[in-house]
Amino acid sequence: MLILLITFAFIIPFLFTIYIPLLVFGVANLTQLGAYDGLAPKAILFVVVAYLLFVFAIMVLSFGFKAEFFWMLRQKDINVIGSDDFLFFLRKRYLLKTIKLSLIYFGITLFAALLYVFPIIYAMISLNLLTVIYAFNPEVSGSNLIKASFDLGNKKWFITFGITFIAGLTAQMVGMLLCGIVVFVTYSFTMILLYFIYK
Repeated sequence: MLILLITFAFIIPFLFTIYIPLLVFGVANLTQLGAYDGLAPKAILFVVVAYLLFVFAIMVLSFGFKAEFFWMLRQKDINVIGSDDFLFFLRKRYLLKTIKLSLIYFGITLFAALLYVFPIIYAMISLNLLTVIYAFNPEVSGSNLIKASFDLGNKKWFITFGITFIAGLTAQMVGMLLCGIVVFVTYSFTMILLYFIYK
């Protein structure tokens, strides 16, 4: 629920800084055709930069929240009483590492996507395990975390793919059958399976 609220907290500024000004320019251009043609390249550049910054911020938040979710799962699993700090991996101590790993995650995903369909399917298993490994080993360097996630992903690729595919499909179906909004709840089921695969 907290992730949903924070996502909406980012969507509202996005609407006010990008979407609504573009609507105003579009309506104004209809009244005086060609009046804003000189602003078009600047507007496109602004929209592209703002969109990339927005996507990057959401990606960093998502990566940090997932790592915290796995950290809390481990605490509950070994019966350790601790505070549920959703911003643990987004504070000063780990913020730079979370940003760095998010950039690497994005870069590998983009590179695999450019190589067509199968590489992205192959890489996503190891990249999903990266979040779990980072949650339990935040002091390890980024390169070692990526190496460990790909080592584990290669070793357990078929079992991880099969379990996450079936669990994700089931979670989506159950979520949609229960009016769609429940997908936010059932999504965590797939993440719990990743935790047990790493464990």
